[in-house]
Amino acid sequence: MRRAPSSCLCTAAAAAAAASSASFRAAAPLRKLVVSGREVRVRQHFMDVPVPQARRRAADLTGLKVWPCSLRLLHHYESDVLPRLLQRRRASGDDAPLRVLELGSGVGALGLGIAAVGGARVVLTDPGVAVNLAADYSSNTLDWLAANVADNEAALRERAPAVRRLVWGDEAHTAALLAEFASPFDLVVGTQRRSADGWTSGSGALAP
Repeated sequence: MRRAPSSCLCTAAAAAAAASSASFRAAAPLRKLVVSGREVRVRQHFMDVPVPQARRRAADLTGLKVWPCSLRLLHHYESDVLPRLLQRRRASGDDAPLRVLELGSGVGALGLGIAAVGGARVVLTDPGVAVNLAADYSSNTLDWLAANVADNEAALRERAPAVRRLVWGDEAHTAALLAEFASPFDLVVGTQRRSADGWTSGSGALAP
């Protein structure tokens, strides 16, 4: 019996993985947000059935669900911060969009919402934590975030955020990000951020 070429096997495996991912995401809970008249759709994963993880007894859900504080922060940006920053920029004669960086974007609700408001180019970042989403399905938080952005590209069009991997404290990641997006960011945001010292309390803009 002749064996199939390795390239064919790899292609078939990739197609099967893509189909499995699409099927799994389609069954994941969908959260719909309306921001400035635009609908933002975010897939979450609640781990209703605990799944063993490589380094944890149960999955770390921080990058797989919408945090309530991110919705309050989004409302604050939509109603106050973004209009004020845009007005200040326009008054100076600068028509360029605001540059917004989100740290630890998770499922992307905050960053996608900011993009929906308009007037900003948004970059979402996440460390890409490996996670077993089911007993027979593994992925990572960065791929889940990128898929959520892809789900909103038709609605957001040119406003759709960029997605990049960023591990806090990793000099190579930081250098690559700054090299690609040479202009300084006007706003750096994050919610429920975790560092070596533990969880931060509340949420807010890290830099105005």
